Amino acid sequence: MSAAIDFIRHIGKRCRRAFPVGQQLDMNAPLLSREEILDLSYRAETLDKRAAHHYEVAHRQYGDARSVYRGFGMDYEESRPYQSGDDFRFMNWRLSARSGEFYMKVFREERQPSIFILMDRRSAMRFGTRQRLKVTQAARVASLLAFGAQKHNTPVGGVLLEEEHLQWIPESPAHAGAFAFINAACAPCPPLAPAVTGQNTPHLIRLLHNLLVQGSIVYLIGDFIDIDRESQPALLQLANEHRVQAIRIIDEAEVDLPSAGELDFIAAGNGLYRIDTSNPQNRQVYREMAKQQRDEQDKIFAASGIGCVDIHSNETTIERYIPIP
Repeated sequence: MSAAIDFIRHIGKRCRRAFPVGQQLDMNAPLLSREEILDLSYRAETLDKRAAHHYEVAHRQYGDARSVYRGFGMDYEESRPYQSGDDFRFMNWRLSARSGEFYMKVFREERQPSIFILMDRRSAMRFGTRQRLKVTQAARVASLLAFGAQKHNTPVGGVLLEEEHLQWIPESPAHAGAFAFINAACAPCPPLAPAVTGQNTPHLIRLLHNLLVQGSIVYLIGDFIDIDRESQPALLQLANEHRVQAIRIIDEAEVDLPSAGELDFIAAGNGLYRIDTSNPQNRQVYREMAKQQRDEQDKIFAASGIGCVDIHSNETTIERYIPIP
């Protein structure tokens, strides 16, 4: 029983699967086939229009979101005294008549916020016991988001969190940006050795705050195994200037252990564990600890002003759960 408890306490760390797989897959094949990507593009056509943007944006592309810049937009901001060379079309005639001085109307420009996607492709995401790997489901989610952005002519960029490095996909116009990100997100994900040192998600989130243009729409896609209370300041800072949405990818075995007898598990830095998954007590302790970890993550995101939705790796109709831009 002690081995089971030790393993469950490390549920928030990188764990490699030890469940048998009935079908052998090509480890060097892309995560999604061309047919699957095409299907996701069709699904994006049925998505609802994106929600109202609540942050002022600093992007240069014109759109329908409130901008930090003043210009010739539709939203009246204020009036200011007339200056030589001002266009009389924007004269505030009523205020000028009341005051006896010439005043000009100042408007707020409308801009189009870009979409930035952070997708986790590290070893813990290369895990799955039902239908597909978590990283494959993450690629499906990221692809649907990119196609949704393309539908609204929104620029797309992002970063892929790999085990040993970060892969940046620069922000590009809607069509080019969407396909560049999808191509990178669907690259092969062969199994990794458990000894590989991983990148840190909270550190990357702190980098994003300094790199993103104010008012971006940010999607965080992963299992968030390294999100804890120490991550909250970075999340809060990011959400203060951007619209941030977390999408947590979960495998069924991370919710409830299957009753499959004794199985071997490898927990990062903690050796090999053999757990009797047919023992009801072991499974109950596992369920409780797993739920406690998810609840703690939910509190961290909520306290940071970030919404978090769960998508299981075996879910097919993911468009029902994704907040689409």
